[in-house]
Amino acid sequence: MKNNKLCVAVIGCGTIARARHIPELFENPYIGEVVLAETYENAIADLVTNYHIKRYFTGNDAWKKVVQTEDIDAVIVCTPNALHAPITVSVLNAEKHVMVEKPMAISNAEVQEMCNAAYKNNKLLLVAHHRRHQNCYLIGKTILQSGLLGNITGILAQHKQPGPIEWAPNSTWFFQNAVKGGGVMMDLGIHMADVVSWYCEDEALETKTIITQQGTPYEQARCIVKMKSGCGVVIDVAWGIFAQEKRVTVYCEKGKMIVDEYAESGVVISLTSPFKTSATFVLPAPVPNLAGNPNLGLVDHYIKCIKSGDLQRERLVEHINAMKIVLNEIN
Repeated sequence: MKNNKLCVAVIGCGTIARARHIPELFENPYIGEVVLAETYENAIADLVTNYHIKRYFTGNDAWKKVVQTEDIDAVIVCTPNALHAPITVSVLNAEKHVMVEKPMAISNAEVQEMCNAAYKNNKLLLVAHHRRHQNCYLIGKTILQSGLLGNITGILAQHKQPGPIEWAPNSTWFFQNAVKGGGVMMDLGIHMADVVSWYCEDEALETKTIITQQGTPYEQARCIVKMKSGCGVVIDVAWGIFAQEKRVTVYCEKGKMIVDEYAESGVVISLTSPFKTSATFVLPAPVPNLAGNPNLGLVDHYIKCIKSGDLQRERLVEHINAMKIVLNEIN
């Protein structure tokens, strides 16, 4: 850290790095320098020019150069899924903080190795689950914590969208089993599994997933989960759907709550006991980042945690639980 400002490296400069992480790093007042690492130099030429990047590494060993560079304080990992664990562990062992894109890894063994490295080196390890920072989901969490609706009895979490064929048509690794490590459940299902873990504050006891059109741009999956509390969860996700749905319906003892990213109201609650009533919560328009996409505050949260020394250990437990759900690996 120089002059109380952080040097942060982004490893992998594809769609998500360009749309969210890189522009939002440049908006954060505590960033002194942004360093890029990408396999192909021509893939980042525009970023280097547009953001006036002073240092960048290219080639197959670009990420290793980040690990070896002492003055880099923190890293954001945005590579294909199979590289998340080996890169993250190496970075943590070099005593640098890490925020890694979802899914955290492609096996429970890798997840545990990443957590162990964070514990051993006393460094922050975050997974980039941005829904925890969206207003609609935050309002939903506040309502559940208030006790107004009583205990959760069931959740239906739906995430259906066009998928890689629309927003990352050149990222063919999504459809290569050894690299993608899980298809639509790892891509979209992990978002909903994380929201479920966060809302329920509970662990999964049993899980079963049915997948159709596997390995295609139209893959669909439905995961049924039994939580330890007895709460039942259905996670319903799909690629190739242009009539998009991003909605979580939470059924509770005294009513239900719908969190809908596409609804103007954002959150609707319906009480059935002790009296029947409903309420809606209209959301403010999100502030765009430098790339013109909604700035959801994820990068700011990462930097704030580093600056404050908050290692977010309790969140790691929820990340582990979400991965167990999508991997269908409940111990």
